[in-house]
Amino acid sequence: MSDLEDALHVLCLEIAFIWKNPRLLGSPYESQPEIVKTMEEDGAPLLSKTRRLVRGNKAVKVQICKESFEGARLFESLVRQALFNSWLLHGGDPEVVKARLPIHNKLKTVFSIFAEIPGLRERLFEAIGFKHFEPEEIRRRMFEDDRESVWMFVLATAMGKALAASGFSVEMKHDFTKWAEVASLVASDFEELAARRRQSYEAFVGFNSPLLDEDGQIPVAELTVYGEPVTLSLLAVSDALLTRLRRTLQIYPSVTSIPRSPSASRWTLMLL
Repeated sequence: MSDLEDALHVLCLEIAFIWKNPRLLGSPYESQPEIVKTMEEDGAPLLSKTRRLVRGNKAVKVQICKESFEGARLFESLVRQALFNSWLLHGGDPEVVKARLPIHNKLKTVFSIFAEIPGLRERLFEAIGFKHFEPEEIRRRMFEDDRESVWMFVLATAMGKALAASGFSVEMKHDFTKWAEVASLVASDFEELAARRRQSYEAFVGFNSPLLDEDGQIPVAELTVYGEPVTLSLLAVSDALLTRLRRTLQIYPSVTSIPRSPSASRWTLMLL
C-alpha cells in the first residue's frame, strides 16, 4: 500500500465516523443539478427517421428541469458533507470544532502527499487556466493561490466514483466496509492523472442549418493538426448536449459563441 493509499484509507474511515455523527456534517444543502428537456404538445412535428422533436416549433417546448442526485453524484455529495467544515453552521461550537479536528488533519495529510507527487498539480490545474494564461503563469498561480477547495472538490468526485464502483449504497452507508478498496481506486485515479502525458479535447460549433435526421456522430473528415489527429463530425443537438453547454456557460459566462436560449437552438452541431 502506497503512502497515498494509506492516507486515503485513514481519511475514508474518518468520513465513516463523521457520517455517524450528523451534527458534524457540513451543510446538507446541495443545489439540484438542472437539465434541459425538450417536450412535446399535441401536434408536435417529429423527424421522419429518428422521431426527434423539432425545436423552434410552437408545439415544442424546451424547459429547464431539476434532476435528482443518484449514483456517484449522490455519493460525491455525501463525501463533501463530511469533508467540508460544519462549524459555520454551529456558530463556532467548540465541541464541533474539536470533533472535526481529526478529519481536518487527515485531509491535510492527503493534500501534502498530493503536493509531492510529480506532475499531479500541473495535470489538475492546467485545465483551470490554460485558455487564459501562459504555462509559466499557470505554474506560478498553482503554487501561490489557495487551492485547497479545488483539491477538496476533485477528491470528493473521485471518492464518489470509487464508492459507486465498490457497491456502495446510501441505505448501507453506516455498515459499508470496503474502504480499503475505495482508497485504492482513488489513489489509482490520482496516480494515473499525474502520469498522463496526453489530453483529449472537444470543440463545439453551432450552425443554423437544415435539420439533421441521424443518430450519433456523422464523420466528415479526418485531419492532422500539428501532428495530432482531429476528427470532424456532424451531430444533431440532444438535450444532454444542451445541458452540458448550459452548464459550461454558467461556469464560464464570458463564453458567447454558444446560444444562451435552448429554445432557439434549431441547429446542428459540428464536433471538432
